[in-house]
Amino acid sequence: MHPQFYEACLTLLAAAMMAASVVTRPGRTRTHGLILGMMVSMMAWSGGVAATHALSDPAGVTFAAKFAFVGGFGVPPLWLMLAANVTRLDAWFERPLHLAVLALPSALGVVALVTNHHHGLLIRDVTVITSPSTFWAGPLYWAWAVWGAVLVVAGIALYIAGSLRMTSARDRRRGILLGITALLPMLSTTFHNLGDSAGSYDRTVLCAGISIGLLFFFDWRYRLLSVMPGARRAVIEQLGDGVLIADLSLCIVDMNAAAEKMLDAPLTTLRGQGLARCLTERADGSAKVDEVQLQRRLASLIDPGAEFTLRGEDFAQRVYEVRGASVRGRDGRPEGLYLILRDITSSVRLEELMRQSQRLESLASLAAGITHEINNPLAYVRANVSLIQGSLTELAACASVDRPAKPVEEKEEAGLALAEIDELREVAEETLEGIDRISRIVERVRRFSHLGHGEVSRVALAAVVDDALRVTRMGRIEGLGVSVDLEPHLPELEASGEALTQALVNLIVNAGQAMGPDGGNVHVSARATGSEVEVRVADDGPGIPPDLRERIFDPFFTTKPAGKGTGLGLAVAVGIVREHGGSIELTSPEAGGAVFTLRLPVDRVGPA
Repeated sequence: MHPQFYEACLTLLAAAMMAASVVTRPGRTRTHGLILGMMVSMMAWSGGVAATHALSDPAGVTFAAKFAFVGGFGVPPLWLMLAANVTRLDAWFERPLHLAVLALPSALGVVALVTNHHHGLLIRDVTVITSPSTFWAGPLYWAWAVWGAVLVVAGIALYIAGSLRMTSARDRRRGILLGITALLPMLSTTFHNLGDSAGSYDRTVLCAGISIGLLFFFDWRYRLLSVMPGARRAVIEQLGDGVLIADLSLCIVDMNAAAEKMLDAPLTTLRGQGLARCLTERADGSAKVDEVQLQRRLASLIDPGAEFTLRGEDFAQRVYEVRGASVRGRDGRPEGLYLILRDITSSVRLEELMRQSQRLESLASLAAGITHEINNPLAYVRANVSLIQGSLTELAACASVDRPAKPVEEKEEAGLALAEIDELREVAEETLEGIDRISRIVERVRRFSHLGHGEVSRVALAAVVDDALRVTRMGRIEGLGVSVDLEPHLPELEASGEALTQALVNLIVNAGQAMGPDGGNVHVSARATGSEVEVRVADDGPGIPPDLRERIFDPFFTTKPAGKGTGLGLAVAVGIVREHGGSIELTSPEAGGAVFTLRLPVDRVGPA
């Protein structure tokens, strides 16, 4: 049997195996279709060549040769399409004219092949088809051969150019070498066509099989894997977090089952919809995110290293954390973006319980001070009311005495009555002042112990600090002195005043308790730094040992004796600051003491 028969059979087997590998992979994308089309063309080409040597009937040989030509006509345009697909020239596939220009010469070649027995312009003598082309090729074959060579060279150029853009030097070298392997079949065809010996045969089928095999196993196979690997898909489907994938136009292209459940809609309904609109339509007013604003934030994810985090609640009052980043190909170019939706309802509810528990602990420590503060005004309110009662009794007694009144005595009694009435007015004013003071104390305690974050609005930091100091003084921490230094004209914060008050109270009380019975000083300062406000709570206590600094913000971690604290004060403060989009940092100067630095944004995205 002719050696070309075995070479063609080997190429046929390899192409069939690669086609089977493509068919059995999950997903149906453009990459799948192009590679499968290439493999089918290779199978037709190599199968036809093998049949020309296996058959002895002239009619059968002629049919096999034409079948091989049909397969060969499809290889060059498919190769260029694959190269365009690899290098992300999507515009080629969006314009039918480009595809028609690529496919038209091959289609005309098939027509010329079918009608060749009438004109002989493609194949002059089919009986010597295995000889160099100069013995049998007609003018149409040479025209198509030039066109095919142009497509192959163009595909190689695209492939090498795309490889040069890869971020990894190893990937660049491999891509360039694989692109060069596509020259093998073209060089083989060139040598065969220029040959002048009828005994030589064409090794283009074997060279093409080698090139396609190398490209498939070292590049195309990984591109198929990166499109939709079965193992990764199965893992993503089992995740409890929702995963959404969007293209560069920020339209949804895929999501897992968890995302469908969170968004309460199947993928078939949401595919192609705008990602920003999909999220904002399913978030209630607590998310406070405008669709245009979210669209701008999502578009910024295309930039390298960009990411963002957002919280919002859907109609079922489930709290979700949304995180996202860009998806990039092996060449470093953006392909789209992904979002991860995590249901954090349980952790948020736990934080609320921790916060309320810490508030109750703080209220218990403030109980003695609150009692003292209330008893002081109540004492003089009682005394004043008693005086009013006595004065009224005396007036009533004077008015009821039945004796002759002299003009002078009447005037003196009237003057005394007026003086007592004036005194009663002053007493009444003091009484009202005392009552108002009691009301203010009760209102502060009520606000401090109130569940939830409080309403988010524009708040003045000076008012927040003032409320925190008033609440702290009720605790009457022995020996604690608090000083304040706020930069004038600080910008108002978009925040919950009650929540920030609690965070500052926790930091000041923590500092006072850490300084022990000897007491010390706490200094609260604030200044504006660009789009943030920096608040510092510094004390001159013993400081925090280095081995405890990493754990100091952990929930339930405390250095106090058993029963003296829950270890929630700093953890709650950190949670409040982070929910406002800020950060908190602990430093311990060499001179001693501890400094807590809070950085709070003036404007936020998402709720606290």
